[in-house]
Amino acid sequence: MAVLTNKYKDAIFEIRTLRENDLITTARLSYIDGDNAEFVHPMGDKMPMLHYNTPVKVVAFNPQEGFQMLAGTVFISTDSRLQVRSLKILQDRDRREYFRINLHADAEAYIVGQGDNVNTEDVNISSSIPVIVEDISLSGIQLACEQTLEKGLILVVEVQIFDKNMMFHCQVMRLAKEDPPIHYYGCSFLDHTDQEIDALCYELFHLQRIELRKRRKEEQAAKQGTDKKR
Repeated sequence: MAVLTNKYKDAIFEIRTLRENDLITTARLSYIDGDNAEFVHPMGDKMPMLHYNTPVKVVAFNPQEGFQMLAGTVFISTDSRLQVRSLKILQDRDRREYFRINLHADAEAYIVGQGDNVNTEDVNISSSIPVIVEDISLSGIQLACEQTLEKGLILVVEVQIFDKNMMFHCQVMRLAKEDPPIHYYGCSFLDHTDQEIDALCYELFHLQRIELRKRRKEEQAAKQGTDKKR
């Protein structure tokens, strides 16, 4: 039985490194046979060359089927196609472990409560805390700031990601690390359904693709400008 239904046939996939979650390429599903799949570039461009047996993460979103994440290993990699074998669908626990997008985006955090005592109706805008959203996962975000935050604090975090404003409701769970004077905090999402998280992930991947295309166009334009000067 195929790990993906035919409803994903026209979906845009992202091929990412398994652990670091770095984007390797976007792709279109060419065919699926059991737990083996072949991908080609959606625009017909050349595919990056990957080493045999490289572990990869395959991410897709389909409006009917939802957000899907799989893991497998590279079997055949050429500049025109990528075959991934031994694909398996990552369950919720694995999805939370492997899904992470690095952002490093400036943001504002507002303290709205502690523990179970939450008041989102009376947020003091003037008391915002400048933070950096280092990354986002299916379960929460990692914040970096100079201010000391107590475990259990409830925050509303506003961040602009690729020109789009987003807001997260989360709770400080732990001090992840320190690099004086900066503190890094792991924060868990609150009041977000699985469907909302799936939609968020899709939106972030979509925004990343837009940003990636924009950067490629800028690089190509810069290269053409350099070639004309020669």
